Amino acid sequence: MKKKGILGISVVCLLCLLIGLSVFIKKGNVKKEEPLVASEVGENGIFSAGDYYILAMDKYEEKYSHLMSKKLNEISSLYLNDTMKKFYSIVPEKSYFVENDIYPKENYDSMLSILKEEVKGMEYINLFDTLNISDYYKTDLHWKQEKLFPVVNKLGKAMGFKINTKNFKENIVEDYYGVYKAYGIEAKPETLTYLTNDYTQNALVTVYEVAEQNGVYFTDAFNTDVWYNVFLSGPNPLVTIENPAVTNGKELIIFGDSFSSSLTPLLLEAYEKITLIDLRFVATQYLGEVVDFTNQDILFLYNAQIVNRCAMLR
Repeated sequence: MKKKGILGISVVCLLCLLIGLSVFIKKGNVKKEEPLVASEVGENGIFSAGDYYILAMDKYEEKYSHLMSKKLNEISSLYLNDTMKKFYSIVPEKSYFVENDIYPKENYDSMLSILKEEVKGMEYINLFDTLNISDYYKTDLHWKQEKLFPVVNKLGKAMGFKINTKNFKENIVEDYYGVYKAYGIEAKPETLTYLTNDYTQNALVTVYEVAEQNGVYFTDAFNTDVWYNVFLSGPNPLVTIENPAVTNGKELIIFGDSFSSSLTPLLLEAYEKITLIDLRFVATQYLGEVVDFTNQDILFLYNAQIVNRCAMLR
């Protein structure tokens, strides 16, 4: 009986060894995914990586990173106070996720290093590790709203809120082409998805001196050439979203660009009011006339392309 028991144990051990060896061999045979490599830049200023199209960014210049730091510090000095929680983040361009000599990762490293050293009194939230190229449209510069839950969770962890990301319904629109279609690219159409729940449907949205409506999605944009403007009507100087379903007294101000327009609807559960400010269209010196700065949370959220030419911020 003892010999039989020992033999049984040996057989089991041998089987475990063989299974482990087969798994190891199988893993070793898995082909490592090759990184996307950029093509040459075309006459239209577009290059490709796989089936993703990317507009070549302007040459990196450190002076703009210094200028961006100066702008954030200026706004903080003029309008923000010590009771506010203040944060900033940079959204990488698609070029960050491909091997290219046009705008290499070293440029991003320099940009972030300067901002981290020079921006005062604000916490940096790193979003680079929450994104990959599949989170962006192939024919447009923007990120996909339905892919932003890791971004939302990262922001929430730093800023002190939590969003129920399972509470959204996907609304899918077929045959979407992003803005790069106008550059003459030959690409297949995509789908555009926007996410709805009770918060997004019932919020009161005011686009400064332009429009007012219930609901954060402007579906008339699907009758235009820029479907991405479905998100809060696209770029505007000032947009406010008042949320009657939340009564926690919390407000958020986002200084940003069009990337903020698709992110903001996902944050409504956390705030009674959210204000979007686009400094490309409203001068810093006039902000106090259109926004009442009190004790709001503050988030500066800009894509790298804006930082790299931030002289456009007024």
